[in-house]
Amino acid sequence: MEFILYMQIDNSFLDKIAQRVRTVSGLCLFGAHKEILRHYLEKRLGMMNMNEMEFWNFLDNEKEMRNLINSITIGETYFFREEKQFDFLDSQVFPKLKPKSLIWSAACATGEEAISLAVLNCKHGSNAKIIASDINTDSIARFERGVYRPLSFRQDGLKFKKELDNYSKANNDGSTVFDKNFISTIKKADFNLIKKTGSLDGILDGSFSVILARNVLIYFDHATQCDVVNFLIRKLESRGILLLSATEISHFQDFEIQYAEKRNFNNVFYFQKADFF
Repeated sequence: MEFILYMQIDNSFLDKIAQRVRTVSGLCLFGAHKEILRHYLEKRLGMMNMNEMEFWNFLDNEKEMRNLINSITIGETYFFREEKQFDFLDSQVFPKLKPKSLIWSAACATGEEAISLAVLNCKHGSNAKIIASDINTDSIARFERGVYRPLSFRQDGLKFKKELDNYSKANNDGSTVFDKNFISTIKKADFNLIKKTGSLDGILDGSFSVILARNVLIYFDHATQCDVVNFLIRKLESRGILLLSATEISHFQDFEIQYAEKRNFNNVFYFQKADFF
């Protein structure tokens, strides 16, 4: 068994690293996310046998900073999460999409959300282009592999399980592997929603019919949340739809959001861009 020495760090050093992460990536860490950062730092300093100052200087290495950011943005997700939202997409959105519409999973993590969208796209013969991005490059690499453990399947979303079976098969080890050709239909890229930077090209104003940015705003302070939401709305076409998680959308007042209205269909709340923009 491998023995790992953890190096205890001061709270002041933790705060300095959290601020540096915020400066580099825009991520605002507090509560449980800050404790995840502490755990990573104490393990990493122990593995590298570095003191705090040595590690601070070592973070000038771009790869090391990327590894740190990846370690604290591992999103837990699963297929057809928030099933009621996918019911809404299935019944009200996908049947009405124009040919070659663009759909963006803007915080795709390991890909379960984007795959769920692609499955609905095939179900309806929508011919939409699914684009998936995340700040975490390790998560995108896992998405590319298309192999998922049982935890990616929950009771929430179970009604769509048979749709997933059309594009996947079970392995002997209990994992599920998706068809490579199916996975390749989804464009994948790293993208920082706060800095608006990354390898995602072709992100044009007014081009997307649907954007999902769910369970990502927890990393941002409220001012940044408003900035990100307004940025995403600008990327929507007229009457395009932005879906946040059910808990996130309630945080916004009408005056904070530009060019869109909060709407409700069967208790699924979403932003819809005004038809004159």
